[in-house]
Amino acid sequence: MKDSTAVAFIIIVLFLLLGYCSNTDSGVPQDPNAWKTRDNSGPAYNMMEYIAKDRILKSPSTAEFPGIFDGKLDHVRALGNQTYRIVSYVDAQNGFGAQIRTRFVCEIKQTGPGMLNDWQILSFKVLE
Repeated sequence: MKDSTAVAFIIIVLFLLLGYCSNTDSGVPQDPNAWKTRDNSGPAYNMMEYIAKDRILKSPSTAEFPGIFDGKLDHVRALGNQTYRIVSYVDAQNGFGAQIRTRFVCEIKQTGPGMLNDWQILSFKVLE
């Protein structure tokens, strides 16, 4: 008798959860083009980190980037049309193991709603 009560309880809980999940959906399909009008500065900054690690670092695992809102730096500028300019730096070990700071500017454009494959590198330049 206890087993059937437990099973019935689990079934009721599952139905309640499924009902709750279906009620939280407004029934309105999300706009697949919403990314085209959103400010995606945060994802742009994250993509810049991947790009910098790939392009300039000898030891990517030692990379320390400033936070997007760190200090008074204005890291990301939206240029319009889902294009972003990121001016930043990374502290990382060079080939000799010394920690150095490398400053750079990167321009990237979001070309789709996804994360990794939907960004185009327009330019990447190491600053002196």
